[in-house]
Amino acid sequence: MTGTAYRVGAESREETGEPHAPEHADPEDQQPVTWVGALEMTEKREPMDKPDSYDGFRKAEVLGLPLLGWDAWGAHGKTRFAMFDDTPGAFSLGLWSYRRIQYPPWFRDKRGEITLLNWPQNDFVFGNAVDDPGAEEHLRAARELTLSCAYWLWEQGYPIRLCGSVLGTGDGLAKAPYIRESRRIVARQTILEQEIAKAFAPAPLKRKDSVGVGHYSIDLHLTTRTRTSFFEEAWPFEIPLAAMIPVHMSNLLPACKNIGATHLTGGCFRLHPVEWTVGEAAGHLAAYCVLHGMSPSRVADEALEDFQTLLMEHGFQLHWKAADGIPCQDDRQEKAET
Repeated sequence: MTGTAYRVGAESREETGEPHAPEHADPEDQQPVTWVGALEMTEKREPMDKPDSYDGFRKAEVLGLPLLGWDAWGAHGKTRFAMFDDTPGAFSLGLWSYRRIQYPPWFRDKRGEITLLNWPQNDFVFGNAVDDPGAEEHLRAARELTLSCAYWLWEQGYPIRLCGSVLGTGDGLAKAPYIRESRRIVARQTILEQEIAKAFAPAPLKRKDSVGVGHYSIDLHLTTRTRTSFFEEAWPFEIPLAAMIPVHMSNLLPACKNIGATHLTGGCFRLHPVEWTVGEAAGHLAAYCVLHGMSPSRVADEALEDFQTLLMEHGFQLHWKAADGIPCQDDRQEKAET
């Protein structure tokens, strides 16, 4: 809408230098969206309506595996999942307990056990929600897939039902889809795999212009075109202010996963705590710019320490202790140039 330069999908290895980037860029190869639902375990199995799209999804396959099945492609390749913990022959952590948000023994009143349906089985890999002419239809189908996944579980005999009360909806689905990969601004600095992955970086990277911290592995769900998934351990990382400043726009800031990351590093910058930190930093930066009559670029170039002091006064953590004693990235660069 603003004409801000951005990227979406996979960048090429030539473009980013990232070891695991593909040879050719593909804007349409995006992470899947998931329309999350809430499931409640009931005392007895109640009737459930069969979704209109169920038969189609029941027949669908992804890389040779049934879409609605316990064998699925996860972060570590082909994995057999199960409903509950310690099921023989399956991954030890059951999907039910992994996403459980309400556990009756922890409450004094009588309430049901509730989990969120955000599983490999309802990742929608058949189309994109970003920059795709069929986006609205894909989102509708993503809703149908989650309803079908719930029906598939019910059909296997589990006493479950969709529970809208915890999500504020009548059908038990979330009010909005979870979009893993958004548009990402072309920023003054792009966060790269080789800077944060343990396989390539010898230690956590300390950033002089940090506006917050985060930590999660680089985790890409099965993509929509090449069906690529990826998982790699990352160091605790710091969020650089330069990755929040567009290369041309002076009055627009990213406030979540639309920061200057890549298709790969977006796999860890997309996590909610990181998004929230980016959003809070963007809000403080916007207010600082208005108060002092400065652009974000000027703040980064002329008032960085003052702005960081403001963030710390409001409870921001700017560096990890794991990075103590490690020169900042800018210091390393200056030394290398010298």
